Amino acid sequence: MLRSDRYARILEHASARGSVDVRELPGLLDVSSATVRRDLEHLSGQHLLRRTRGGGLRSARSGSKCLEHRRGTRPAPPCHARHHRRQRAHRQLRTGRPDRRATLAGMHTDITFLGVDGVSADHGCTTHDQLEAATDRAFADASARTAVVADHTKIGRTTFAKICPIADIAVLVTDSAAAETELARIAAAGVRTVVG
Repeated sequence: MLRSDRYARILEHASARGSVDVRELPGLLDVSSATVRRDLEHLSGQHLLRRTRGGGLRSARSGSKCLEHRRGTRPAPPCHARHHRRQRAHRQLRTGRPDRRATLAGMHTDITFLGVDGVSADHGCTTHDQLEAATDRAFADASARTAVVADHTKIGRTTFAKICPIADIAVLVTDSAAAETELARIAAAGVRTVVG
């Protein structure tokens, strides 16, 4: 099951039941508990789900109003208060984790192979996760050449976080079902395309 499909199933499940339980999602999605936890963290980071101990609660925004479906009788804090708490939490996460770019700055590789969620002539290489994009970008910056490996479903697709522009890619490896028009546009940007 694709990651985006798992996200949709988790959100549908949370919407229907009001919450999700980390113990029942692995069976529902046919994935490991670790994958479920990563998915919940991602959805929480996108403010689509509010993480709780053992699961999550569905969150939604409607226009300029914030709505939060949750159990209990305590009212949800105002949107601006939750926004400031999130900003504080994000600053703490950024400063609390080692900076991957600094870690990779002293390294050099001849070639880096990247798996991406989207690659297009217009938007370059993209992924669903900002931290993953920053890490992939650091690997590409520390490398003499960057090769991208992406199946046909990723070609011509653009997702949330940009890894690098198409000009930074030396080689694109994909399968024969990839859209020929998009492959031609990528090749015209100077990228060697290998179809296998």
